[in-house]
Amino acid sequence: MYKTDISAFFPNISRDLVYNFFRFELNTSSDVAKILTDICTVDISTAFETDATVKDFITKKKIRMKNHLCTGSPTSPILSYLVNRKMFDEMYKIAQNNNLFFSVYMDDVFFSSKKWIPLSIREQILKVLTKNGYNIASHKVVYYSEKDNKKITGVIITPDNNLGIPNKLKRKIVNGFSRGKLSVKEESLKGMLVAAKTIDKNSFNGINSYMNQRK
Repeated sequence: MYKTDISAFFPNISRDLVYNFFRFELNTSSDVAKILTDICTVDISTAFETDATVKDFITKKKIRMKNHLCTGSPTSPILSYLVNRKMFDEMYKIAQNNNLFFSVYMDDVFFSSKKWIPLSIREQILKVLTKNGYNIASHKVVYYSEKDNKKITGVIITPDNNLGIPNKLKRKIVNGFSRGKLSVKEESLKGMLVAAKTIDKNSFNGINSYMNQRK
């Protein structure tokens, strides 16, 4: 499995790209497209010009678009796919032509196969991303063999195709509940327990029972 990550994906999806989707893909009127785009995007131009911290962050993350798709909005995950559908369709075609399985979840892109994925194919994938104006989070580019534990969107897939809870999440839960006392906010620990039990419903039953009794 070949896994890559698009760096600062939402902040590099421009307002124009979102507007064109509403205007020309959904065929809304120009005024409706503008209203919808205003709701789904954010303009950080002023902050960029006046706040040194924001400017440093934008420069470090290589964010090109000062008016872009909102981060944290419930509309952004699906829009990030829809406005980039042609790019993802091109990746899917690469997968089809080389007998690979293609999966995408927001900024996480995966290609899987029972055989080794050649470097030439991986280079094609990266070219599609860069051609569309996106940068690669190089430290998150991973090639997994069939014998590796694979981390996919926060879930571990074991070599025998079972689901596992990432060690990082396990440690956070254990550290958040030490000797019957909470060392993190209650809602934070509850959220981590929900995430863990979504993967393994039998995990952390003791801590979960304690938290339920606090209601």
